[in-house]
Amino acid sequence: MRLTQRLLLGALLVVGFLSIFLVVAVDRQLSVRLADDATGFLSREARLVGGLWRRDSLFPDSLADRAGAALGRRVTLVQPDGSVIGDSEFDDTALRGLQNHAMRPEVAAALRGAVGTSQRPSPSTGDDELYVAVPVEGRGVARVSLPTTSLAEVVGAARRDV
Repeated sequence: MRLTQRLLLGALLVVGFLSIFLVVAVDRQLSVRLADDATGFLSREARLVGGLWRRDSLFPDSLADRAGAALGRRVTLVQPDGSVIGDSEFDDTALRGLQNHAMRPEVAAALRGAVGTSQRPSPSTGDDELYVAVPVEGRGVARVSLPTTSLAEVVGAARRDV
């Protein structure tokens, strides 16, 4: 093999390695930033739902259903004792069968007065979801979530484009 061929091969290997490194680095950064942005959006949406709940506390399940439909998200309203009194994905009879949410990480944080976030499988629906919960003064906790599959689809589409 001649010197020029070896130099060309070496240069192609370096360019190939750098390309792969950049794609992997950008992929990771995209995933992290997308999750951060989604958390911010969900936090604002949960605060909006909480504000609506303070004004309309008579029918919390109906409020959760309307807010969930308008936002295109799962909306859950939780009392300070952890009992769920509104959920956009469950009707009245199924709502009573839901587990107490006081120990869910995002709800526990919101019950302590902070914004709580968690990404985990939902025991209720089985989907992997990103949750954000906020405290609602005098009511409990408003939580909004979205399936992480929607985030994965965005990252996957960007990966295919690259």
